[in-house]
Amino acid sequence: MDPNPLTGETMEGIPAPTVLLVEDNPDDAKMVDAAFQRSGIEATLKVVRDAEEATAYLTGVGPFSDRSTYAVPALILLDMNLPGRSGLQFVEWLRRREENRILPVIALTGLVDYDLVKKSFAAGVNSYLQKPKGFAELESALQLVLKFWLVLSARPR
Repeated sequence: MDPNPLTGETMEGIPAPTVLLVEDNPDDAKMVDAAFQRSGIEATLKVVRDAEEATAYLTGVGPFSDRSTYAVPALILLDMNLPGRSGLQFVEWLRRREENRILPVIALTGLVDYDLVKKSFAAGVNSYLQKPKGFAELESALQLVLKFWLVLSARPR
């Protein structure tokens, strides 16, 4: 059951949606986690550090095989500047998989490169956000993103 649109609460016994953060910078991941916890949105954040771990998470292999611990995410927050396989390459892989074609992906980046923005939307990202510089701005932006995608928007089941 989706969270109540007014409160963000889920029905008892129904797990809260999972958000997968793909972020290689531990400091940025900690800031997103802190802002996530303060968002007031009923959801679980799982963090992986690169596209390879994100691929393993989504395919449920290795340490991510237990879906009661590593639920299929309702939303992906994706750093576009990852080591190894880039965020853009990850989105291209993701959208080729039938079961992931409609999974919302929010691209995050420190600097906006408008050529990459165009390529990212063409590959299938749903939104492209510049990472806010301060914690208060990050908290506000993340709360808006989470509320829109997890509370106000209807999601396929």
